[in-house]
Amino acid sequence: MHNIHPRRRAIPAGVRLITFATTIRWIGWGFFEALLPIFIFSFADSYAETGLFSSVFDVMFLISLPAIGALADKVAAKTLIIIGLAMYPFIGIGYFLAGATGIAAFIVLTKALNGTAYALDSVGRSAYFMRHVPKDKIATAFGYFESMSTFWWILAVLSSIFLIKVVEVHWLFLLLIPSHLIAIWIISKLRADNHESMKDGVKDVLRDGAYASMIREIKEWGAGLKLIGFLVFFLSLISPVIDFFIPILTYADSASIEKAVLIAAVMAIPAVFGAFWGKIADRYKKNGIFWGLGIAAFLIFALGQTDVYIFHLGLAFLIKCALEVVNLASDGITTRIIRPEHYGRLSGAMQAIGDVGSLIGPISLGLLIDQAGASFAFTAVSIASIAMLCLLMFKSHALSPKEI
Repeated sequence: MHNIHPRRRAIPAGVRLITFATTIRWIGWGFFEALLPIFIFSFADSYAETGLFSSVFDVMFLISLPAIGALADKVAAKTLIIIGLAMYPFIGIGYFLAGATGIAAFIVLTKALNGTAYALDSVGRSAYFMRHVPKDKIATAFGYFESMSTFWWILAVLSSIFLIKVVEVHWLFLLLIPSHLIAIWIISKLRADNHESMKDGVKDVLRDGAYASMIREIKEWGAGLKLIGFLVFFLSLISPVIDFFIPILTYADSASIEKAVLIAAVMAIPAVFGAFWGKIADRYKKNGIFWGLGIAAFLIFALGQTDVYIFHLGLAFLIKCALEVVNLASDGITTRIIRPEHYGRLSGAMQAIGDVGSLIGPISLGLLIDQAGASFAFTAVSIASIAMLCLLMFKSHALSPKEI
């Protein structure tokens, strides 16, 4: 036992098993995910309409979250994850049919199913991590997860540059089927961490009223949790500038799918070093949020001042590094101060708050780009980030555990 690497001792076996399963499923996504914004853009007439298509996912995610978050406190996380994973083969078929037929309705239906599936998977995963990882290592554990899964996702993304030369994009969506069937088999080996049956858990959620319960939960939060919640909302609001629109803008400017795929892969590289960023977040806590957000604001402004592709690559990479620390530090703060029996509800509530931002972000930023251009949109996001930083620093005392 003395020869076990300390990092592996900090990561429970169940967390490593979930990470392995998620890595397999993310490989399936990686074969086409960098192409997905461009694929959706091909069905739209504007950036705003593209954002509207994307928001269908967030609507269903938001509708599903309260019930799933409440359910996560009653039934095994394993059950929720498996149900979510079982939906993904149908998501692959839906995207395939959209590409094969050119019917946009398949995009809408598939995005809706994807929102529910991801809610089940992500809430179940987060609840399991929060229950089984020591509180002083939670950011490190989430970083480990990000590192392992994202590394293999990037390799799959890079391989898509070559795959699209021999097959049409919609055929790549079918790779979700084998990857998720394998992931389900892996998760089936996970030990259940709650013993209430799914049937009884659903009855309890229906009796308690999931939506009312989530609203009561948020109302009971202290100033610190509400501040973190607002930060989650803000980060989700601005993230489409980086994650969604940069690949589309790159493709629109250059007509090069390869360049769009490459920039998507480069933006994911910081997550490969998630374990490193997690240690920084665990060490510096709220100061990690301040520094990360301040650096991101400056870099986003710089991104809007240049049209040079190589600068876009470098700046997008650095922005994602900064935001990785912010996200992990906020996860660590919330986990350290919340009661264990509320992990599922907290995860669901935070993701619901973030989803409101994700719902508004693509549409509002798409409209802004349509009306004023990308440079203006980047500048506006940078100014908003500085304002968010000032608010966090002014209220910094609320981010201490005793205040939350």
